[in-house]
Amino acid sequence: MTKIISPKYDCSMKELDNTEIANWIRFFNAETKEELDMIKTQNPGLLEAIQEVKVMSLSKRMRLRYEAHLKEVRDRKAREDYVREEGLQEGLQEGIRQGIDQGAEQKLLSQIERKLAAGQTEEQIAEDLLEPLDHIRELRKKIK
Repeated sequence: MTKIISPKYDCSMKELDNTEIANWIRFFNAETKEELDMIKTQNPGLLEAIQEVKVMSLSKRMRLRYEAHLKEVRDRKAREDYVREEGLQEGLQEGIRQGIDQGAEQKLLSQIERKLAAGQTEEQIAEDLLEPLDHIRELRKKIK
């Protein structure tokens, strides 16, 4: 039995047995779910088409349940993506804040170290840098 697929491509189904064209032909000729299940392919487009035909073949009640399930899955994924994105943004802002704080502390430590080396007292340093004396004392402990 010879089938003509296009005017330029004439061959039998035996010659096509393991090709994607044969799988598409089987798909378009399938009349039962079993025939669809027999199509062996890795082609994502064909797999999606088979899945869609199976969904369209469901009863109205089952199709509504299936669509409700898909909506629930999509909504859950959207919520998870939103929460993940918010968490990433929050973490990024916190990281930036910590980096700024560490940079400011390093600068202050450096200033305190220079002033101590110049012979200034903690009280003078606190007054010069407009920092509480307790904070200057805490930072001085880190220098030692």
